[in-house]
Amino acid sequence: MKVLIIEDDKVSCKKMQTIVAHQGHKTKTAKDGVHGLELYNKFKPDLIFADIQMPNMSGLEFLSTIRQTDNDVIIIINTAFGSEEYALKAFHLNANNYISKPIHFSEVLHHLKKYEAIIQERTLNREIEAMFIKRSYKLQVPNKIEQIPRVVDHLLTITGDAICQEEQLGVRLGLVELIVNAVEHGNMGITYDEKNKAINHNRLDDLYQERLDDPEIAARRVKINFELSARGCEWMITDEGDGFDWKAIPDPTKGEKLRTLIGRGIFLSRFYFDELEFIGTGNIIRIFKLKSVD
Repeated sequence: MKVLIIEDDKVSCKKMQTIVAHQGHKTKTAKDGVHGLELYNKFKPDLIFADIQMPNMSGLEFLSTIRQTDNDVIIIINTAFGSEEYALKAFHLNANNYISKPIHFSEVLHHLKKYEAIIQERTLNREIEAMFIKRSYKLQVPNKIEQIPRVVDHLLTITGDAICQEEQLGVRLGLVELIVNAVEHGNMGITYDEKNKAINHNRLDDLYQERLDDPEIAARRVKINFELSARGCEWMITDEGDGFDWKAIPDPTKGEKLRTLIGRGIFLSRFYFDELEFIGTGNIIRIFKLKSVD
């Protein structure tokens, strides 16, 4: 385990470094947040001990900076008596734990053992994820628009590390758009003109309910087949509607269509995936995202 200690008090810093090194961990020390940030980028620690009150860059500023790009590294703050208010702010900035000053051997050792086990397990899980040559998953989604974001969150969870953090938001938004499209236009049979009119009159929910009052429509499901391979992630989204002429979807970037919502979800989704195609009569849409480079 790699441990970074950011502490301006030389005695506390030396004491923590001795404890960490004695447990067989790699360690580096920094005198303030600025120096700590430099070492963080070079050293890539698994765990960070950071004092709250330091010159040049405080522990809170350091924590805030790190959390803008990294939510995986474990950060434990060092807080002296009287700085409880700062400790509370640190937790709002997603600090993982804290230790009190003066530094006690048993407390540091406890945290080292606790988080070493977590980090080892996380590393092992990632190594096992990398061993998967192929993984498949199937589910059926009812015609409940409000449930789709939660379904998509789960779909993203099972992709493991195949999609990098920077691209997950786009993939999430694209999946939501396409599954909603399958429910609205596929299973419910709502046309683009009907949807646009309902939106303009603030009665889209009423339109949903009107369609779901039909037992046959209410019983329809959207089937999602997911496959993770060495190349990337593929989703096949299939509705049980009558199909449509997908070639007639208007380009929302041209003319008056730019001012409407018609076809915009599918158009935007093309930016989030590497491949997107309709199959057959439009009941099936296939989307593919290349695996992120390790």
